[in-house]
Amino acid sequence: MSKPPDNPIYFMEQGNPAIAQWKQAFEMFSRKDAHTFTLIVPPDVVEEGKNVRMIQEMIVALQHYPHLIDKFIFAVELKFQQIADSELYYQKDDWKTDSKYYRWFCKMGTFPLVLFFLDDKDARLYTLAGDIMADRKVRTEKVEGKKYSLLSFEGKQVQLLTNRLANACWMFHLYCHGSSFNPQTSIEYLLAEFNLPITYEQVRKGYEADVKKGIKLRVK
Repeated sequence: MSKPPDNPIYFMEQGNPAIAQWKQAFEMFSRKDAHTFTLIVPPDVVEEGKNVRMIQEMIVALQHYPHLIDKFIFAVELKFQQIADSELYYQKDDWKTDSKYYRWFCKMGTFPLVLFFLDDKDARLYTLAGDIMADRKVRTEKVEGKKYSLLSFEGKQVQLLTNRLANACWMFHLYCHGSSFNPQTSIEYLLAEFNLPITYEQVRKGYEADVKKGIKLRVK
């Protein structure tokens, strides 16, 4: 689809049933006392590496509620069930040391906007680099007196991750285009978090150049 420069460029056409399906959940989260938007993930979803569409669909539907975008930034929590239809959940230390979660997050990251909504910093890292981590292609260095290790991405890995992050930031500009939400602060925060060789100015200039040429969005 193609839109004039000042109009929103919707990833999902108005009238799509999915938009209405999320309306009640969005309205509940719009309350002043709501700060975390929690999605429950059944165990078979991660075990079989499937169904990453739920959060992706939620984000696309949210574009039609632009007044809520700001509240949703880095506010989506994923809770992973140990047993389906139960209230038993894995602790963060459990799923953060299991490579199948790295792959699952990375698969979810094929829709790059996910990076801007997950509340957990490590989950955002897995979304960007989970495949590299799961394949143990990243150098690790233990930190004395700490339980965690430092990760070191090198060479082509840095370029790959930079391209992925740049694509996510470009797409977030597109997502917010024509809305009342200014994506700059959120993009700058994410760029600072990953500390990759890319600046907001580069992202913005590239996006503005593409707008002038005309943006066409193909939705599958």
